[in-house]
Amino acid sequence: MAITITDKPEVVSLTGNPIFFELASDLIHPFLWLHCQVQVYVNSAWVDASSYEDKIGAAVSRAATFKVQSLLNKYLTPRFTYPENSAALMINRPEMVVQFRIRYKESWTTLEGVSGESAWVTGEESFYAIKGGVPDELRAFFKTEQSSWWEEMFLHKQFCTWQPDNKKTYPGAIEKLYWIPRRTATESLRIEWTAADGSTGTLTRSHAATQYLIIEICISPGLVENLIGMPVSAYKIYLNEQSEERNYIVSRKYTERADNFVFDNSLGCFDTLTAVGWRKETGNNEREMYNKLLPLKPDWTDRSVMAHRAWRTDKNVSNTGFILDGDWLQYMKEIDLSREAFVIDGDFPLAITIETGEGVTLDDSTDTHFYEVEWSFAHKNRYFGKRKGKGDFYETFAVTEGETFVANIPGKNFTITQGADKFTITADGLLEFITAPDLVNGDAYNITITFNRGTYYITVNVLDDSILYYDTILMSDTQL
Repeated sequence: MAITITDKPEVVSLTGNPIFFELASDLIHPFLWLHCQVQVYVNSAWVDASSYEDKIGAAVSRAATFKVQSLLNKYLTPRFTYPENSAALMINRPEMVVQFRIRYKESWTTLEGVSGESAWVTGEESFYAIKGGVPDELRAFFKTEQSSWWEEMFLHKQFCTWQPDNKKTYPGAIEKLYWIPRRTATESLRIEWTAADGSTGTLTRSHAATQYLIIEICISPGLVENLIGMPVSAYKIYLNEQSEERNYIVSRKYTERADNFVFDNSLGCFDTLTAVGWRKETGNNEREMYNKLLPLKPDWTDRSVMAHRAWRTDKNVSNTGFILDGDWLQYMKEIDLSREAFVIDGDFPLAITIETGEGVTLDDSTDTHFYEVEWSFAHKNRYFGKRKGKGDFYETFAVTEGETFVANIPGKNFTITQGADKFTITADGLLEFITAPDLVNGDAYNITITFNRGTYYITVNVLDDSILYYDTILMSDTQL
């Protein structure tokens, strides 16, 4: 007697799609059952994924198919790092992948009523699963091509994202990638950068990777600038000889605001998007009312209709600003489908719900160069309050002599040094520059520092008898 595994998952699977094993038996009995139980590797030990086993009658076909994906989801907890730290660009995320295997047996009853069962057999292979899935039409394509999503990921050395390879980003943006290592080895992360002054270089970071255990890679522009000590205009990132290359172009064009979104993607990890266009804020108020009997002699405090409870849900529409091409407009379907999303408020992620209704519209007769994300905070609030300590800030400082200005602004230590033709601004190790071609050492100047929605606006006014020189830079709080 023997059970054989006639079909099995890829070595890495997505729990949003069927994950199944097909078992076959060589026994012939009028009553035959095949049993399957899933085991997961948790805290360095194999444990049963559930307290029960799956049992399917197989007397006719002598085969059975067991779907196991629903047992794996509870062991998966997608997470992202924020605030980020330039000292830790690569972070292990073992909670985002689960290692599993199956064990199986058969049982039977003969015509004479004699019952029996075989011993449990533990499968020799281990498999891995992450959250997410691929659309049905793509699964059909893979079947036709005798391929799979994992084979395609492996072939193209793809990170866990469907974002286009070229991305426009901003100094205060959050950028992340997730990587499923194809091997156990020390991997080398390479960041090839071009600074705003045209200089170039390469950053390299090494990380001990374990095969199939997900790694979060933090590659926000502010981190790169912090490491190289100057503003960056573009950079390329890849894992040496292992991954695809992804390119980032850093726009330093002034924007009135920036909404940084972090959201779960279809491959079980997180993507990011920065919306730099306009935002519309509205709200939805709900109330429960009840009728109340008035006393015979009511006074001004009495009422016959009263609100029992009231809630408010804040709703927003964020415009992405200019979108590079049609591939990016297509990609916006990803954020529309997200189930777990956040918006970064200064140094704190706030849970939101994506509520875009109509979604992506593609029309060959028109050119669409932006997208609007509809979202609301993931809470119904009975009370109003405002966050203290990281709220809006505005102050102007007059500097009449000396070359260095120091101000401790909401927990951030700014040092501004006056040079021959520029101001050098440092904040917790980050460098920025305001050029001032008419500057003369010793000129009096005013520094205005404004903090609004996660971004510091630093303005310098140089004063002398003949000119009033003005320049501004933006420093997102995520850079500091």
